[in-house]
Amino acid sequence: MKFAYSLLLLGLLSALAGADPLPGSPLEGAPCSHCHLITDLAGGVPAADASLLVDSQELLCAECHQSAIDTGHPSGFVPQRELPADFPLDFSGYMTCSSCHLIHLPAHGAIRTVGTEAARCTPCHAY
Repeated sequence: MKFAYSLLLLGLLSALAGADPLPGSPLEGAPCSHCHLITDLAGGVPAADASLLVDSQELLCAECHQSAIDTGHPSGFVPQRELPADFPLDFSGYMTCSSCHLIHLPAHGAIRTVGTEAARCTPCHAY
């Protein structure tokens, strides 16, 4: 079940990499160029260039979520251990906000995994 969920999630994220945010997302209506460095003539983001941002993801997310940046899980670093595929790193191997949170979906900011808080933490942290 987890493998199927992972494949579904990765497929959805791949499809959305070059797509506009879905209706209902807080990013709806914002130009892709606000965060993404490369856009095509139609203003979309080519999937191959989706990871190229105009600034660090933490600074971009902090524009609306400063308290989450200040008090949330640390990000913007290379993890000391390998993370499960459900928690992707950015193009340079850094853990970012989107390693754990869904960015472009109507459930903007939702954690990538389901279940209890412990179930969301244990893939990367042993208790």
